[in-house]
Amino acid sequence: MWGSPFFDAALRKTILSPEVVAQLGDEFLSPEMYRLGLFETGVDPVDSMTRTHFGSILPDDFLVKVDRTSMAVSLEMRCPLLDVRLVEFAFSRLPSAWKVHGTEGRRLQKLLGRRLLPPALDIERKQGFSIPMNDWLRGADRHWCDGLDKVLPGVIRPSAVADLLAGQARGRTNGARLFALLMLSIAARNLSLEMP
Repeated sequence: MWGSPFFDAALRKTILSPEVVAQLGDEFLSPEMYRLGLFETGVDPVDSMTRTHFGSILPDDFLVKVDRTSMAVSLEMRCPLLDVRLVEFAFSRLPSAWKVHGTEGRRLQKLLGRRLLPPALDIERKQGFSIPMNDWLRGADRHWCDGLDKVLPGVIRPSAVADLLAGQARGRTNGARLFALLMLSIAARNLSLEMP
């Protein structure tokens, strides 16, 4: 709950100007409190994590990527496992032991797959992918972030951004954070926001 791949509470406190942190007050921890609220609705640890992922990572990350990539090629995607009846069944009637068992995830899907799908189909293989942002921003594309600490809105502390850039150059994994700040700088420029 208290960390994220981009800006956890400690880093937000460092990167945002003190005035903005003070102005946010109790709202400063809103992202963590939202996820904690989702987590607390669960009846056991597996259900709690399922609800947390369903209300945060799924819509804010996975489904966004599916929507953008499919729309980029004019493809209308469907997510059949998100059918409302199936989701309601999974949350209300499916015991956690059928979702996860030891280190085996997607347990019920695999059991049903073995029973209903052709044996030649490899149902064990699932491989995600990540954008190599750290490698890009440490390699030939590092110039994208040149001067980034000087072109962000005034609510962002330039010295904190400079620290992220220096850390990235030393091998830290700040690529996703720097990319987010790069997108913020482009959005601010496009919206003609006042720069420091």
